[in-house]
Amino acid sequence: MHMVKKRLRTASCCKGRWKKPCKKKKPSRLRRPSLLIRFNALRSRFLRYAGQINRRIRILTARISRVSNETDQLQSQVIRLERQVNLLAAEVNALVGPTQSARALLQARTGTTATIETNAGSISGTIVAVGIDFVQILEPTGDIVLIPISSITAII
Repeated sequence: MHMVKKRLRTASCCKGRWKKPCKKKKPSRLRRPSLLIRFNALRSRFLRYAGQINRRIRILTARISRVSNETDQLQSQVIRLERQVNLLAAEVNALVGPTQSARALLQARTGTTATIETNAGSISGTIVAVGIDFVQILEPTGDIVLIPISSITAII
């Protein structure tokens, strides 16, 4: 067996001649960037990235500060509104509380005879129905009387 040598056109280092491929020549030391040049290039990239990061940190810090201020304002509004709700609830309980207990007592006595005292006088009769804010009494004469629970002073 005999070997056939192929002639190949090789890299630019062979200057276009036909011959066996050769190893590329290493660039001379003058062509390689020195360590100082590489260091300075890396340093400048680092400083550029550090500047970008610092700008982003300042922007995010400002945003956090704005959100914190808005949160504080919202918390003070919530506290103020909670106080107003508590005051209104106390007023409602003061107005509704006595009527709710009177209503519960009247519902328990539905169908029985009772005397109800009001600012206008007393009414006696059978408790027929109890509504949200009234009681219905059937008097012995057959008259039906509706009394607002808020005007009841006593139940006997």
